[in-house]
Amino acid sequence: MLRDLFMLMRPVNCLMTGVSVILAYIVFGGRGSLPVYLAGFATGLLVCAASMYINDVVDAEVDRINKPWKPIPSGRMSPVLVKRLSIIYVLAALAINMFIGYYAAVVVAAYAAVSYLYSFLRRYWWSHLLVSTSTTAPFIYGYALAGFPGDRLLFATLFSAVVFVINTGREIAKSVGDVEGDRAAGYSTAALRFGVESAAQAPLVLGIIGGVLAEYLFIVGEAGLLYALLLGVADAVYLYYAYMLARSPTREMSERAKNGMIKAMMLALLGFALSGL
Repeated sequence: MLRDLFMLMRPVNCLMTGVSVILAYIVFGGRGSLPVYLAGFATGLLVCAASMYINDVVDAEVDRINKPWKPIPSGRMSPVLVKRLSIIYVLAALAINMFIGYYAAVVVAAYAAVSYLYSFLRRYWWSHLLVSTSTTAPFIYGYALAGFPGDRLLFATLFSAVVFVINTGREIAKSVGDVEGDRAAGYSTAALRFGVESAAQAPLVLGIIGGVLAEYLFIVGEAGLLYALLLGVADAVYLYYAYMLARSPTREMSERAKNGMIKAMMLALLGFALSGL
């Protein structure tokens, strides 16, 4: 059971979220004590895990077609237990942040609400935008932990926009591979609403937009040369997979593209961490 719970939380995603919070806190000028770092990391991990859990509960019927091997559709995990754990994780994150400050707790509550809303609004194609909104959470929350420094507002805003745009492309890429199950569940994803071929073109366009926004931060002096180089390489990797998906919009290529894009996003996170150099 523990192994299945670990799988359900998408450990790579949750670890990336926790680490992103710490990096954002440091990049935006935070200089707190060890308890603040631990609280920030735990908050990112808990809220991410909670959103993954509730998403799998709501998506159980779709996963029976698209991904029947997953813990809930396969019958290995009880959806009731997973739902309860999701709620406990959110409450734990809120409790932690009540000791940090009011604004931090408000940001956590807002993003947790967005994550839950997505799971219950998944049937609408624009719900992809809710997912992308939630991926900006580590950076906005880290900015809140740092005390909302005015001199980092432009960087926080534009980099969050980059994250939003790039992740939207990845979400649309994922929808290309999930058409069969989504159609059976009555969902209206980007691939079903606009057609598989049109949806497969979107990540390429969004990758270009995200890349331009990312490099603009270097041009205006908000980030250093190392950031510009790493973000350039990350965008090139992202665009490669986006191009491959546009050429061959199949389920197999969708899976390959979404996995490749997450690697590009991890490289971009490294660039963000080193943005001051």
